[in-house]
Amino acid sequence: MLRAMSPPAAKSSSAAPVAAPPVRFGPPPTPSIGLDAVAGHAALRRFLGERDAAGTLPHALLLLGPRGVGKRTLAQALVAQHFCARRSGCGSCADCGALRRGNHAGVVTVTVADGKSAISIEQVQNLSRDLSLAPPDERGRITLLLAADRMGAAAQDALLKTLEEPRPGNVLVLTAARGDAVLPTIRSRCQRFALTPLADDEVAAVAARLQVTPAMPLSVAGGCPGILVEWSAPLVDRLRRGVAQLLAEERGRDDLGKWIALLHESEGGESDEEPEPAELRARARLLLRLVLSLVRDAVVLRASAGGATIRNLDQVERLRVIANRPEWADAAEALARLARAQDRIEGNVDPASVLWCVLQPAADEAARAGEA
Repeated sequence: MLRAMSPPAAKSSSAAPVAAPPVRFGPPPTPSIGLDAVAGHAALRRFLGERDAAGTLPHALLLLGPRGVGKRTLAQALVAQHFCARRSGCGSCADCGALRRGNHAGVVTVTVADGKSAISIEQVQNLSRDLSLAPPDERGRITLLLAADRMGAAAQDALLKTLEEPRPGNVLVLTAARGDAVLPTIRSRCQRFALTPLADDEVAAVAARLQVTPAMPLSVAGGCPGILVEWSAPLVDRLRRGVAQLLAEERGRDDLGKWIALLHESEGGESDEEPEPAELRARARLLLRLVLSLVRDAVVLRASAGGATIRNLDQVERLRVIANRPEWADAAEALARLARAQDRIEGNVDPASVLWCVLQPAADEAARAGEA
């Protein structure tokens, strides 16, 4: 457990012991980066703040919740609260400055490396070696393991020993969008917290604080501010409308070509330049998330015969058509098909072909047979 002690004001921070991409703490328009600056999740923020102040943080926490709901933001705010010279995440002291720059000696960050699809076993092994060393000072060390559900089985096994034999002074905070992708043995060794989507007015407050102008209805974010920020670009809204149109149309021979066009769409329209493979996969992931948002609404619309709980409020007419398309008639099978597509995108599979299988249950079935 970490000791709740205030550090000397003049103490400086050195480079983090594990090489990791700089992690930004809080948006520039907001001076404070502590728990009080986080939107929503009031009960959990209060609990974490009290435990941190008492020096009784669990040695391992697992923050679960949908993508963009604020898991990383909450974890970073807890770090800021703990290391801030004023114990508040003030955003202006030397420690908060080091956190903003991503080079605080007491913080280790592990996440999926650029161009990779998963956290590697080497990253976890390096983390375990560094955590075997004494923390840099009496405040201890906090490690953020972001997207823990994107560790393979071998990497999770390597992490398990660290969780079973934690060195005093270390706290490990894991985040995951898919709890079922984290091994039960890891989940059982963490104190787990589920983050629920925010109300639309809370999402709107986040957008205003970040000076983000949404390009689509706030409801599309589904209570997840990170989604709103990610999808704030006009290009994403254009892609969303293109996906909605494609899903509502009768299936045809040119479906694959339409997906390819969306994969190559640029700010000025379809681009003549061939994107890098990593860019194509990133775009395919985005298109799949847009499909999931629209299909989810179509399923809700068909089940409830009303539009009160749908998110894409500006696409109601197309959603009614999508709801009656045969490829989405079996909601459970359709959602399973989308989940398989997300897994294939991370593999060595052509993104356009993966997207085509989303529209064609028969093609998806053939792909499954080939994978078996």
